[in-house]
Amino acid sequence: MLPARIIAQEFDISFKEAQNLLEESDDVEEILQANRLLFGEFLNVYTDRLNTFRRFKKTFQFRGMAFSAVKEELIFDGEEISAAAANIKLNRAINKTSSILIQKIMTKDKYIHMPRYLIGLPNYRGHCFFIPAFVPLFNNYLFVEALNAGFNMATEYIQGLRLPRPESMRERFSALEAPFLWTRIIKRFFHAYKKASYNGHLNIENFPIPLDTEYPEIYSQMVRQYRSQNNYRDDLRLDRNLMKIVLELADYKSKSYETPGGFVTHLYRCIIGKLDYEYTEIGQTSPFNKLFFTVLAFDYMCHGKEAHLGIVKLKKRLSLPSIRFPSQHERFKSLQDICDHHQDLILFQEDSCKEVKQSMFFIDSCFALGLQGKARVNIRIIESKFALGFQACICNEKMKDISNVCFKQLPDLLVFESFERKNRRYRFFKVEIPDIIVFAEKKYKKFAYSCNFECWANKDTKELKSIREVEPDEDDVSVGWHVMAQIKTTSGYMEVNNHQVFKPKRAYSKCRPNNLIFYISEEKLDFLPKLGNYYLDEANLLLNVAPAEDPGVVIWDI
Repeated sequence: MLPARIIAQEFDISFKEAQNLLEESDDVEEILQANRLLFGEFLNVYTDRLNTFRRFKKTFQFRGMAFSAVKEELIFDGEEISAAAANIKLNRAINKTSSILIQKIMTKDKYIHMPRYLIGLPNYRGHCFFIPAFVPLFNNYLFVEALNAGFNMATEYIQGLRLPRPESMRERFSALEAPFLWTRIIKRFFHAYKKASYNGHLNIENFPIPLDTEYPEIYSQMVRQYRSQNNYRDDLRLDRNLMKIVLELADYKSKSYETPGGFVTHLYRCIIGKLDYEYTEIGQTSPFNKLFFTVLAFDYMCHGKEAHLGIVKLKKRLSLPSIRFPSQHERFKSLQDICDHHQDLILFQEDSCKEVKQSMFFIDSCFALGLQGKARVNIRIIESKFALGFQACICNEKMKDISNVCFKQLPDLLVFESFERKNRRYRFFKVEIPDIIVFAEKKYKKFAYSCNFECWANKDTKELKSIREVEPDEDDVSVGWHVMAQIKTTSGYMEVNNHQVFKPKRAYSKCRPNNLIFYISEEKLDFLPKLGNYYLDEANLLLNVAPAEDPGVVIWDI
């Protein structure tokens, strides 16, 4: 089906009706560039559900003033929807009308922007750790809602200041991050993922050419790009958007992203931290803060202040995008046990005292002056110490005796990340990951988690046995670690492993190091992704749904 077209024609509306419409249109809540959004994110995307779009307009003259009335109508799932508005400017009238029409579409199906089916992501270069971080988020309604809200805020800010689009190549080599870079490139990534999901599964039919030569470690495979006979390009679109994020992380976060491989827990913290910060940096409220961040306050004692200043009780406030906990512990057998012990939970974050203190020489001088009988420290002597270079510094000592823990904010998406404890003097228990936990009297349900495992190859042939977790034979050798995700769908948990979706071999009730576990507030779990086509094994695909028709070029970028 071809993308929607505008059929502009006059419609039958009286002058009195147009006047009333003009007054009513003043109260319309406008969406930024709603007309472009209507086509880019609705009409040209959901061609099987939205069709027969028509636009009517009529201009009136009254006492030397002209105003336009606009009406739009379309068929949505077999039902006609229409909207009308008026304004002295035709473009404003069209924008108001499109805003009303979008709101009516969202009222009929608020999940229309969600991916149609659960699919994976391409993994050409050893970036499997992107899958457990992004696929659960892309299939979560709360995250997609926040991403769309953030994208609208970013677009309004960028256009208001007439800034270049931050995802453009000329902006990539800037020394400073462009405003809303991460919101824009992740929105593009999600848009490509959603489009690819219409077919029910992701095929890998093409091989990408190097996108950039700056990082030879990433682009070591100099292969040519092939096009399939049916012009299938979803694998390349997703890879291009994934690698855009990799390149930006290498430029603005860590050079470790220049080489393949990594940890999903580190990636998640980088992405959520970047998303949240680019709003607070310009004084706007981040749509991701209340979604992801746990905020708590508590009192503690500091080791570093006891020697000279006596025991001092200090106050601290933590804002955590995810909560760290050990995958094994000598006392705690379950994640619920850890959540019930707030003092231990805070210590597991491995944070330190951030109080400002002076150098030891400066403090010793103050005490020496006090012992000499001077009630007040000589300010000039203190200033001279600072002049010699004894400046204030951050304490960074360990915290202890945590007390008076108070949760200031509980997120809708509660994310945990596990780490491995190196000290093994005691008998350790593998921490159990329950389906339901109660965190600070709020109930959460698990909907996704990652799992790491070793992959094996034959010692002689070097042939990889499987990308799934299998038991090695005696003559097998390890070829490295791999990570996949298990995500809850309308048909139960499914294993997302690279681009393939499998029925899980088993559930993982015990935690492993560097796992990422997603929980959602119980009252917010009203959407689960649908299961499309899935693999019985690595070679056999079970077709449940017919592939959707490619809507062609989708113009959505604003």
